[in-house]
Amino acid sequence: RYESNGFFDQTTLPGNSVLCGTKTANGATTFNAAAQQLLLDLQTATPKIPGFFAATKTPVAGNAIYAIAQCAETVTESGCLDCLTVGFTNIQGCFPNTDGEAFDAGCFMRYSEKSFFADNQTIDITPFLKQASSSKKGAIIGGVVGGVVLVLILLVLFVWLRLKKKPKRRRRGDILGATELRGPVTYRYNDLKSATKNFSDENKLGEGGFGDVYK
Repeated sequence: RYESNGFFDQTTLPGNSVLCGTKTANGATTFNAAAQQLLLDLQTATPKIPGFFAATKTPVAGNAIYAIAQCAETVTESGCLDCLTVGFTNIQGCFPNTDGEAFDAGCFMRYSEKSFFADNQTIDITPFLKQASSSKKGAIIGGVVGGVVLVLILLVLFVWLRLKKKPKRRRRGDILGATELRGPVTYRYNDLKSATKNFSDENKLGEGGFGDVYK
């Protein structure tokens, strides 16, 4: 390919195409499910593999499905994923045929019931799928922990506001332990009785216009 404008970072373009085989797979339902899962795994793993290339196969109904996915090395990881996502969507139109290919500006994807690459070219893509699963699991755990922390903060704030708004009870005067009197204070009869030793004459200071005065 050549043109007057830069295209090294292009991934998808209008006019992306699909080439489908003409033979219908035996046990189409099983074949379709296995092939779609294999291509979906390639879509996820290939952008994480150095060189953006992966070839793999999976057994199905006594046979096998072979598939590859590849992106141009000049695109980014996210660009490779975007391109293969479009390719995966487009190649769905090939099922239940036994062969299918999807082309785009920055990537290529193919599946077939017949081998079209050497066995030593296959790669175990499982570790690259686990990376995605671990990241998703970490995001879920982080979200749960963050939610719990937020609930605790709101609960503490609610309790603090309730305590702050709660009216304070006015303390009754206690002449037994009082060291300072501020303003009018109401005393209980039991306090007066205890303080004067049951209104004993020993504590009586005298008499006034309002009654006896005790110390």
